[in-house]
Amino acid sequence: MLLVVYTSGVIAFVASWLRSSKAKIVTNLFGTVSIVSGVLLWFSLRDGNGFFVGIIPISLGVFAILNHRRRNTKN
Repeated sequence: MLLVVYTSGVIAFVASWLRSSKAKIVTNLFGTVSIVSGVLLWFSLRDGNGFFVGIIPISLGVFAILNHRRRNTKN
């Protein structure tokens, strides 16, 4: 389960460096999945180490979406 959550964040992160329309869709889709699943992990494991388990996919997803928007804005 955690492998799927972390892999979605890594896929979004890698796709955020590409400049194609398919990369935009992949980044937004997997970034959103990563953020939502990270938040769910954070809240479901809040008694233990849920913050540390959930913050990794959340930060990967947020960074991927922001990086893609920053790199693909036209001057």
